[in-house]
Order: sequence, then structure tokens, then C-alpha cells
Amino acid sequence: MSDQPDVLILMTDQHNPYCLGYAGDPIVQTPNIDRLATEGMAFDNAYTVCPVCMPARGCFISGLYPHNHLLWRNYTDKTFPEELAVIFRDIRNAGYYTAQIGKGHYFNPEWGEDFEDYAEYYNNIGFDYFEETTGPYMTPFHKANYTRHLNERGLMDAYQKDLALRFEQGQYIVRPSPLPPDDHNDAFIGRRAVEFIQNAPKDQPICLFVSFPGPHPPLDAPGEYATMYNPDDIDLPSNVVEIAKKNERTDLNELRQMRANYYGKITLIDDWIGKIVQAMTDRGTWDNTLTFFLADHGEHMGAHGKLGKGQFYKESGGIPLVIRWPDHAQSGKHTSALAEHIDVGPTILDAIGGERTEGHYGMSLLPVATGERDEVHDAVFSEIGSGPNGYRHMVCTDRYKWWTDNNRECLFDLEEDPYEMNNIAGERAELCKQMRERLLEFYLATPFDRARDYQPLFTRAGLASDQENIADTLYKMFREFTG
Repeated sequence: MSDQPDVLILMTDQHNPYCLGYAGDPIVQTPNIDRLATEGMAFDNAYTVCPVCMPARGCFISGLYPHNHLLWRNYTDKTFPEELAVIFRDIRNAGYYTAQIGKGHYFNPEWGEDFEDYAEYYNNIGFDYFEETTGPYMTPFHKANYTRHLNERGLMDAYQKDLALRFEQGQYIVRPSPLPPDDHNDAFIGRRAVEFIQNAPKDQPICLFVSFPGPHPPLDAPGEYATMYNPDDIDLPSNVVEIAKKNERTDLNELRQMRANYYGKITLIDDWIGKIVQAMTDRGTWDNTLTFFLADHGEHMGAHGKLGKGQFYKESGGIPLVIRWPDHAQSGKHTSALAEHIDVGPTILDAIGGERTEGHYGMSLLPVATGERDEVHDAVFSEIGSGPNGYRHMVCTDRYKWWTDNNRECLFDLEEDPYEMNNIAGERAELCKQMRERLLEFYLATPFDRARDYQPLFTRAGLASDQENIADTLYKMFREFTG
């Protein structure tokens, strides 16, 4: 077995960062994720650099921001550019066998296409092994191992009928999945991850990226997971209740039912994370595995009167993030250090001694995890665009969060107002100005230099800058071309 650590990345989709036991939620049961936090470090101020699935995932595999790769939304007829997806290639170049199991969402295949036909693409973006699975709503339209599984089990018809009703009634309709728990898409991905670990190379370190589609809606927790939480037991956060009181159409009982089902989906994932950890233990490398638990972005789940994602409130723009690495990362620690989800790749490469491709961003969080430093960011950033509100931007420091939204500025004092209910932008004009200036500094510091491999004309012509008689040399060269 290699002395290099194995690397395990566990990602959920649309996961409200407050909805975890270690994060203080008194109801949801997440003992296996909580164990990761107990044995590692929890980053309580982690953010996605884009609160939308596809751009966020493109950022994750590239170490770029949306303004660098220009993918701003979930719909595109192109694959995420191979040449930009450097993170897992860099990890593979450091000697790792790399694998992705679950939702990648780096492109939208044509209806009826098989993900297996994209094997060359996955290899080119850095994966030796891949098993792509879409989110639930797109599952019937594409071919993948999960769709083959449903067909073999005779479950596809019931699955399609259920999704057709959800398309009609809305993705936040609360109804148990017609699938047995072991056939739910999150369970399928968890099981395939366990099987991969059991058969993974023993003579080479592995980097396994497991990406669960849940707890992203539909609210379709299966079997016992649909009933394990009583909505009446759920105390909704103040930024859900207070906003609901102002909106007479909001039904708090309905929001509790949604959250109960959402909790069920989270616990289903947590159970499979426990089985993945056991598989790594059986492999014999768990005590030397660098593990990350995070999400691509969050979910409002009623906060600020909203459902879904796409905003910079912590419920949507924030993410859970845990780093566990025995004998390296501090254990049982919570840190207020700011983090971005694109920091994961640089942290891995720092830990394994890999070489980073130049011109890509994100910072290693290893100095914070090991206790060497208190922070690596003075501010973190997020952005979203190409919608009815145009381009929107966020700057978040350890105390203040500022963002633009449809030509409106929002500013929150996170120390005095952690649930972001009091917009003080109108009272703090000078601070808003400082945040705008900080945003400009960020953009100036994070260009994507598409000409970064450009060589000056003199260099390409073979002329050193200190070469004597440059004019004579150039004249002779010109004569050669003109005869």
C-alpha cells in the first residue's frame, strides 16, 4: 500500500449548511458526517463561488470562477472545456488513480444519449474511472448505469410516473419516492462507491470523488426515511418564521413538512457515507485518508421566504465543509476561517505534493486545518449571472457580507445579524464603497489569461533581449523571407 494518503471527496447537492448535526441542527440525524467533523475540522464560513449547480461544479474541477470560464447557468449545449478542467488531471499526475461516481453535471447530453459514450471526455478531464448519474429529474432522459439498474429491477415505470407528477405539481411537493430505499439514486451511488473501493488498486493511492444528487429536490425521501422526522417537532429558524409572518400565503406547516422530508434525504446520504467510511476502513487506508465533506451550494428551505438556490444568503450561498486527515488536520475543531469550495483542489495538491497548473485559483486550506495559520482568505467571493437580474456579485469578510441584486445593494453585519435579516446598506455607504473596491481588486487579481502561453514576437523569432545588433539580425531575417 502506498505511503501517500488516499483522498475521498464526499459532495452533496443543494445542502443547506445549517442542516447537519455538527452544525447545530437539533433534529437531523447525521452521525457519520458528524464523526468526520469530530475527527477533523469544520469550516463554518465556507461558501460556493456560484450558488448554481453547473457553474459551481465547473469551478470545482477547474479552480476558476464563473467570470473566468464563462459558464453562468445550468443549461449549455457544450461540455465544460477539457482544457480548463485541471484539478483532477493535476491529482492524477501526482500518481493517483482518480475516480468519479455520481453527479458530475459538467454538460447536458442530448436526450437518449448514454454517459458511457463520453468515456474519452471523462478521461481527458482527469478521471481514470467514472460513473455519471444525473439528478433525478433528468434520469429518464439519459442512459446510465442507474437507468439500467431501474429497468432491470422493473422500477423505471413507477419512477417516471412519479416524476411526471412532480413536473406538474412542483419540485417541492412532499411525497415519498415510489422506489425502495436501496434503489433510490443516492443509495445507488453510495453502493457503487463502496464497490469501487472494494475493487480499487492496492498498489496506487486513489482519489475518489463521490457526488450525491441529494438532498436536492424533489422531496422524495424513500421508505422509512420519509417518515422518520415528525414535522411537528421541527422548530423553524427565525429567518423562516419572521418572513413567513409577513407573507400571509406562506404555510409554516407546509415548510415543516418540506424540511422533514429534506432531513430524511440527508440521513439517507449519511447512512451511505457511513458505509463508504467502513469500506475505506476495510481497505486499510482510513487512518491515512484525506477526506472532504462539502456541497456544491446550499438550499434556502424557506429562509428569507425562498425555496431553492441562486442567492447569497448563507442558506443558499454557504456550504458545509469538513476536512479530516488523521495526524495532520486538527480534530474536533470548528474554525471561522473563510473558505471557498474551489479551495478543495489546491488543498489536496498541497497535501500530496502535487504540482498545480498555473493560472487557476483557490487556496490551500491545509495551513488552517493543521493549525499553522488562522486564515488564508481575508474575503471570499461568489457570483451568478445571465438571468433576469443580470450579473450579481458577493463579497464576504469575517464580519460583513455585501452583494448586489438587481441594482440593489445588500449589506449584513454577520456578527450582529447572523441570519441576515437587517439590510444596513443604506446606513453604511462608506462600507459599501469599500466592498465595491474589494470586488474590483478581486476581479483584477483573478483574470483568466487566455494568452498565458503567449510568447513575445522576439522570443518566437529566437532573439534574446540582450542580443547585439538586433536591427541587423532582423534585417537579414526579413531578407530571407522577401528574397
